[in-house]
Amino acid sequence: MPRFMAAVIILPCLTLVADLIAVTVRVVIATVGLDLPFQIYLEGVFSAFTGTDVFFSLLKSVIFGILIVLVACYTGLTVSGGAESVGRATVVTMVSCTITVIVADGILSIVFYLL
Repeated sequence: MPRFMAAVIILPCLTLVADLIAVTVRVVIATVGLDLPFQIYLEGVFSAFTGTDVFFSLLKSVIFGILIVLVACYTGLTVSGGAESVGRATVVTMVSCTITVIVADGILSIVFYLL
């Protein structure tokens, strides 16, 4: 249970950090590379994004964390055999988690768009 909670808590934190890094890089590219005034860039960012965008982004990351932990725990607890089986289970877990997150992202994007 502690690892489950850690994954559910840390994934939104990582999402916030990644979003902040992305915005910072975009500011540098827009102001230095494209010679766009900083104030105009910020006005565009604040007019394009709302608080609900950030909320849904964090909610999606919580759901992704839950799905990743559930898939990984299921695969890990059902593995039998030696080290070779653990290696195969790791690959199965990574592929399953990737597919699960992509499908869940599509479904959640449609649901959140309709809200």
